Amino acid sequence: MYQSANYVLFVNFEDYQQQIKQICESSPDEPVHFFSGYDCDSLALEPVTGFAENFLPFFADTPNAWLELRTKSTQIRSLLNRQPFQQCVVAFSLSPDEIATKVEDKAPSLERRLDALCKLQEHGWPIGLRFDPLIFQTGYQQQYKVFFEQVFSKIKLEMLHSVSLGVFRLPEKYFKKIYKLYPEEKLFASPLETKQKMTSYKAELEQEMLSYCTDQILSYIPESKFFPCTL
Repeated sequence: MYQSANYVLFVNFEDYQQQIKQICESSPDEPVHFFSGYDCDSLALEPVTGFAENFLPFFADTPNAWLELRTKSTQIRSLLNRQPFQQCVVAFSLSPDEIATKVEDKAPSLERRLDALCKLQEHGWPIGLRFDPLIFQTGYQQQYKVFFEQVFSKIKLEMLHSVSLGVFRLPEKYFKKIYKLYPEEKLFASPLETKQKMTSYKAELEQEMLSYCTDQILSYIPESKFFPCTL
């Protein structure tokens, strides 16, 4: 992400908190949502950064601030060591094992992520499921069908905050940079196209995948909890 051989960590937590507080105070009667995890995993380096440990008390004390922690990690101790609150959603990015083992290098297995998710549910944390990005490969329908069965058999619907769905996509410039570094990556052998400065699957395939997976998901949850992401 930052063209560095080293991990890049931003530690000026106070600056972030000050600006978040200002934004929330400017709209005191409206909920304001902040999303952690777009540029990095929210919890993977928690023992080093103390990110959640530092920010959770801050959000708990800011009445109209909502936080989403996006993660593939099982580093949940800081969450289990404190009381949950409804304005923090712990959102797990999940993929079928057949796909995750190929493209999610060094990430915990699906089974380990589901175990972490279940522990957080038992503790009372609101849970989000992020089926994003959907990855195309031969036989994806059966793989995702079994995958959704596996995931929703573990979920307590009353603790489920939301489910989102989206296909593989990258900003065009970022895609070109990655492709130059890893031209042999199998992920890029899929039928891709660029539109609106985003690189993703061709429109027909994208719609096919979204339609199939939407039907599967809505057989388990009410539509009010479902938030599909489209380009």
